[in-house]
Amino acid sequence: MDTLPEFEVVTSEACTLYVRAALTAPAKAQKRVPLDVVAVVDTSGSMAGERLNLTKITAQFIVENLQPSDRLCLVTYASQVTNYGPLAPVDSHSSGDFVKKIQSWSAGGGTALCSGLIEGLQVAEPTPNRVSAVLLLTDGHANNGPRTASAIIKEAYPYLKKNQTAVYCFGYGTDHDANLLQSIASAGNGLYYFIQSSDDVGSTFGDCLGGLMSVACQKMQLTIEPLNGVTIKKVLGSKPPKTSQAKPSTPQKDEAKKPPTEQKDKKEKKEKKEKKEVKEEKKEEKKEKEEKKEKKEEPKEKKPSKAVEDLSPGKDTPQSIDLGDFYSEEKRDIVFHLHLPAIKESLASLELAKVSLKYFNVISNSYEVISTKAVCERSIEAPKKQRDVELDKQINRLTTAAAMEDAQKVGFEEAKKIINDAINVLKNSVSADDPFTVGLIQDLEDIVVDMKDKSTYEQVAMKKMVWKGEAHKKQRAIGNAGSSYQNNTQFEMKSKASSYQKKKMDKK
Repeated sequence: MDTLPEFEVVTSEACTLYVRAALTAPAKAQKRVPLDVVAVVDTSGSMAGERLNLTKITAQFIVENLQPSDRLCLVTYASQVTNYGPLAPVDSHSSGDFVKKIQSWSAGGGTALCSGLIEGLQVAEPTPNRVSAVLLLTDGHANNGPRTASAIIKEAYPYLKKNQTAVYCFGYGTDHDANLLQSIASAGNGLYYFIQSSDDVGSTFGDCLGGLMSVACQKMQLTIEPLNGVTIKKVLGSKPPKTSQAKPSTPQKDEAKKPPTEQKDKKEKKEKKEKKEVKEEKKEEKKEKEEKKEKKEEPKEKKPSKAVEDLSPGKDTPQSIDLGDFYSEEKRDIVFHLHLPAIKESLASLELAKVSLKYFNVISNSYEVISTKAVCERSIEAPKKQRDVELDKQINRLTTAAAMEDAQKVGFEEAKKIINDAINVLKNSVSADDPFTVGLIQDLEDIVVDMKDKSTYEQVAMKKMVWKGEAHKKQRAIGNAGSSYQNNTQFEMKSKASSYQKKKMDKK
């Protein structure tokens, strides 16, 4: 881990300074940690035909590429949920049984997404020294049971908290609810994948599987402790920690001991409550749709032509952010903005902040802590220099991710403006000609193309912004998004899965 300031020499006057904490994961270990994979697959009526066939091929690919030390569980959901057995090792004896179960899948019925997710989370119990993941696939909207993101996460919360299993959500086609899947993936410390076409199915799952196979560290937490009067104005791309979480009520253990009349009253109250919740959910869905449809563009206040630097101090207390897991060979850059107080004389070296990283090493099966200090020179006659190019690239990455996130919250015309404004910022940045920034600009311009009309915007551009925004924010390859971030294992599994899918499809 290294810490690199925006400028090596900084003025002695009060000023602000960006600092980049650059993290690099170790190379791939010879022996990887075993996996527990729970595949939760939508088999509702809309999955009939090619979609279910491709899903079967992908599930078979997972079976054929897991090791005997890995475990797998298959769950399908339509109007009802089917669990095909507990987590079981994938060896020469069981692999054939798994394939038979996969081939037996048929499409029909509604989409009880919440029930399928909870079933998968219940199976994925935490086991020491294993990487656990739930892979949730759907092509539509939840229409059986809880339907909204808040309602589903509320029901799933006890299992997410207890198991701490990563949830990876795959949205197939243009009809699924991207924001719902992204919310579930975020709550489950996983990722959302947008599968736009049939050709992307194999490579998308291959990318995810390759990432799981190369997990090197888990539960990573970075702490920035300001020193010598320096304060933290902001950690870019981070959100304040959640202070509370809604929890569903749980029945009392002595419920069965209550008199029959009281039990009946309780049952009637429960049924009324459930009906009321469904009614409220439908109202919430209707309200969300109406707001999206009728949302008017509000004129924003004009910004002054010349930017004025905000020199107000930030927080003088340590700031911590959770970074989740780390794949081998991955790089992660955390950018934070500091306020430096004025000093009376030049200093050859000033310690700005102590940066510590705590994580669980899955290979050694132990917690480890590393730390370093961010330093810079302060001078009464500080020369004006160009911003560090590597730091500028990371600020551009976070600007791209923020633009994609912000554009989802406004109407059609305002969304286009936000994306185009971000393109202009990147084109005028220090690293504008760097291949990395050029790639960011291309991603933003591709989204503008998908904003040609409201229909394409809602069906494609919105999903791409959710998907690609997360890839850039987390510096992680997510299927075909953020391919510059992928490690060797992801690349290999992605290529392997694509070839496998093509070969299987050619036979049909």
